Amino acid sequence: MGCIKMSIRPALSLIVAGALILIAANVRAQDYPHRTIHIISQTPPGGSADVVTRLFADHLSNAFKQTVVVENKPGGGGTVAALFVTRAEPDGYTLFVSTPTITAFRIFQKSVDFDINRDLTPISLLTTNPYLVAINSSVPSKTLADFFSYTKANKGKLNYAGFGSGQMMAVEWLKQKSGADLTRIPFKGETPALQALIANDVQMSFDSLIALKPFVDAGQVRLLAVTSHERVDVFPDVPTVEETVPDFEVSAWFGLLGPKALPDNITKKLADEAAAFVKRPDIADKLRSLGVRAVSSTPEEFGNLLSTEVARWLDVAQHASITGE
Repeated sequence: MGCIKMSIRPALSLIVAGALILIAANVRAQDYPHRTIHIISQTPPGGSADVVTRLFADHLSNAFKQTVVVENKPGGGGTVAALFVTRAEPDGYTLFVSTPTITAFRIFQKSVDFDINRDLTPISLLTTNPYLVAINSSVPSKTLADFFSYTKANKGKLNYAGFGSGQMMAVEWLKQKSGADLTRIPFKGETPALQALIANDVQMSFDSLIALKPFVDAGQVRLLAVTSHERVDVFPDVPTVEETVPDFEVSAWFGLLGPKALPDNITKKLADEAAAFVKRPDIADKLRSLGVRAVSSTPEEFGNLLSTEVARWLDVAQHASITGE
């Protein structure tokens, strides 16, 4: 019996120690936040994603009465930022504002052990905006259907600008659903891609309203469609892609995530603040000036969006024979 007692005591000690650790972690979670929060951005300073991140950081700082710091970690199509966050403690003090590039991670970064559904906790969307299907004004097509026919009649002669894995996969999806004949020309960012479109080095691109509008107004670029379910107010005469290609809808977005195993109460607290953030009229106006729409979601809704896009882009990549490293 003495031997049995000696074996039970260490086991009980381990159970008690584990319980104390869980209790301490729960107490810290309930006290959240009590120190500086760091939000990691996958883009360089100055872009729309960075502006949205800093607006949200200011909102959190005021709401939580704590310092909130934005750290820009661009590179690798979001790889650098995403992996940094996966290595952080799941305590709510390291967060991540991502773009749709993360949903194509497994296609282009096969050598990196990362799975968005396994390694990150979705919290909430912050913004969404459709892509606009734009062509150089020298292309004779006036409608999306005309453009598809034009590419097929000029096989191998027309190019599109690819400047982000999410944007690129959206164009490839449209190619597959329409049969359009377009060759991807890669660019390192939106600005050089737009310059190439204006110069007619590429004939088509998916891009944002705020980036394209000055060149549409100047007659250098023609809009053929918008990728959302509904037309946009700024260009009410521009049809949706779905009016020509059924069941095609895709949007760019910025969303808030944390490391895996983020406690539910911290996740909810942050999601609630995301909802409060997008409901502020001043924030909605500022975001509208960037060409994006303020929108929040539940963690579950955001998680479903991520899963849907990951599966969709893997399927598109397989059909297009797109492979990564």
